[in-house]
Amino acid sequence: MPPREGLVLTLERYTLAARQRAFRQITHDWMRRSRAVLERFVDARMAHELDALIEGLFIHVSLDPAPRSRDLTRDAVRRLLSLAP
Repeated sequence: MPPREGLVLTLERYTLAARQRAFRQITHDWMRRSRAVLERFVDARMAHELDALIEGLFIHVSLDPAPRSRDLTRDAVRRLLSLAP
């Protein structure tokens, strides 16, 4: 799936969850599974923060008219991880 299509589907899923309670559980389950993968490497709090960071960067990078590399996300994750106790 091209990145733009992935962005559209992600934003539509969030919009549906925000507007219709029936879709909130789907989105909650999606985020829970994402954090569970991250929790194999970091604690639950850090997994939550990393998940939000990655998701937000995905949206920002996808909508930015200036091309951005994956290095932006990798570097942000590394910086966040360096702050972990």
